[in-house]
Amino acid sequence: MPPNPPAASTTQATFWSFDGAPQVLQSYRAEFAGSRDSLKAIRDLAESAAAHAHMGEIAVTEFEMAVDEICANIVEHSYEKHGSHTLLIEIALFSNRIECIVTDHSAVRFPITTAPTHGLDSFFQEERKRGLGLDIIRHSLDKVEHQWLSPQGNQTRLIKFYSGQQQ
Repeated sequence: MPPNPPAASTTQATFWSFDGAPQVLQSYRAEFAGSRDSLKAIRDLAESAAAHAHMGEIAVTEFEMAVDEICANIVEHSYEKHGSHTLLIEIALFSNRIECIVTDHSAVRFPITTAPTHGLDSFFQEERKRGLGLDIIRHSLDKVEHQWLSPQGNQTRLIKFYSGQQQ
């Protein structure tokens, strides 16, 4: 059984690999103001990193949308209501996957990995105008992990495996 990965720091994400698992080939790290004005730059970073991973166009778009949705949710549901902070975006390319770790300093604890989703059928039947974000994230990625940081903040790890790669 592989060893447990090291705990992530509150200021910097930790990418790990187990014995025999792929090492980080390339990484990106940027800190952004936690505002709607930063979302385009965050999307551009996610798209650029995914393009460097030689992912197909659909996979690049799915990764970019998921990163954007996480960050937009943090800004809208936490920072705009409880005070703005920064968003730390760290992206790593491996031989079999791309990972993004989003670190926020939100006072809101939102368990993205266990929160219920609504699904498209419900969305259209109820004529909803919002609420597909978690569905988009979960559909676009292979794995999502969440960790609450002390004294406040969240770290969300988004993982997308390249087509045909082992998960």
